[in-house]
Amino acid sequence: MLEELQGLFRAADSYAVAERIQSAGGDARAVAERYAELLRDMYWKAKDVSLAVVTGRAGILFALTKAAEANSANETEAATTLRGLAKQMAYNVASFAWPGWGEPSFAITDAERQAGLDAARLSLRLAVELNRDDSKLAAAHWMLGAHQLTANDPVQASESFRRAREATIRAGDPMMSLDYEAFDALAACVASPQNAAAREALDAFVERVRAFDHADATFFADQLASIRRFFAL
Repeated sequence: MLEELQGLFRAADSYAVAERIQSAGGDARAVAERYAELLRDMYWKAKDVSLAVVTGRAGILFALTKAAEANSANETEAATTLRGLAKQMAYNVASFAWPGWGEPSFAITDAERQAGLDAARLSLRLAVELNRDDSKLAAAHWMLGAHQLTANDPVQASESFRRAREATIRAGDPMMSLDYEAFDALAACVASPQNAAAREALDAFVERVRAFDHADATFFADQLASIRRFFAL
């Protein structure tokens, strides 16, 4: 189905993609889950950010619309499930459309980045409204902060990273708490790239992350180093 949808996107229009996904049958939850799965596949398998963003936005709108209909019919469990799928898709759109990963396979346009920022805001709003646990709330705050950094708003990014860290402290996750604190240091460097003290503080945080007693410490430290290179710091 991926190749078919790519062909529709290139030869017809994005609405044809949505029509095809929804024409495959199933109830609202099944269609929303299909959107969510195809969104992931378009990024990870097809390596097509443009189609992933288009599909994700269509899927989010579908899930939220059907959730509203379910809520009006007093089908609260179905409504919550659909809003949860919308939140999942919003986070993935935000992540896939964030240029800070520096992935050479993906060329992200400014319009896609803007769509990612919008999706990050939605992901956070739904995380709050759906009363997600602190680890999910932290991730949503971090994702918004990441987009605020690439939108050249390091002050707001720092606030988002601070809130992410607070949530991980509540969740009892010291590894992620340290990682988000390091991102706050990164925001300080983006705000003042010539500030030697800020750069030294970021150096120290990267090494603290690398030395942390956690199975994924090296992964997170390497990720920080890669993102730092993206910002030329």
